[in-house]
This record gives sequence, C-alpha cells and structure tokens, in this order.
Amino acid sequence: MSTDTRKLKRHERALGVDRGNTFKSETEVRWHNEGEEVLERHLGLRTTSKLYEAVTFNVGGKFKYTPDFMHYLEDRTMVFVEVKTSRYAHGFASSQVRLKATAAEFQMFRFFLALATKEGFDLTEI
Repeated sequence: MSTDTRKLKRHERALGVDRGNTFKSETEVRWHNEGEEVLERHLGLRTTSKLYEAVTFNVGGKFKYTPDFMHYLEDRTMVFVEVKTSRYAHGFASSQVRLKATAAEFQMFRFFLALATKEGFDLTEI
C-alpha cells in the first residue's frame, strides 16, 4: 500500500465513515454519534432512522440545499439538522440563510441548527 493511500485511509477514519459515507468534519462525526440523544432530550422523541446528506431541497427554484442529517422520528416527523462547529465557522452565514429559506418553504418538516459546544450541542429550531 502506498504512503498516499495510507494517509487517505487514516484521514477517512479520522472523519468517520457511515455505510460508505465519509463525513466532511469531525463535528458531523460527533453529531452522528450524539445527535439522536440530543434530539430525544430536546423533543422527547426517539429517532427511528438517520441518514447523512439524504435529501437535497430545490428552494424556490433559486438554489439547492442539502442539510447534513435527516432524522425520522418515532411519531413519523422528519427532522433535518445542519451541524456547525461555531457561528464563526466557514460558511456559517450562508448555511443559516439557506436553512431559514428552506424551512420557510418546506414547513411540513422541522429544521434545526446544531452548534457544537464542549459539552455537546446547542440545538435551535429554525
């Protein structure tokens, strides 16, 4: 195995792999591991299914938006979560605008912004 291949595999392991999907950040790996519990504490409902970047919304024919995670809850609610390291993270403002516009257009779903903290996540419904 070449050195480059070993580095790539190490990098992929560090970011995490879920059924063939490689997460784009350590924060997404954290949400993958902790998100169901965070949502259950916040909403009082268990997640029955969770997918990574499962849905892309076409918002008003102006742009497309893909939330980080989709959770299907025990009451059949679909919840979409955008995960960010902080409000100062690269792309935060753009993601927040897109998330708000998507939530306004697709009101049959629930949308959340999850900001990572040292203790876990701060969850805000949009």
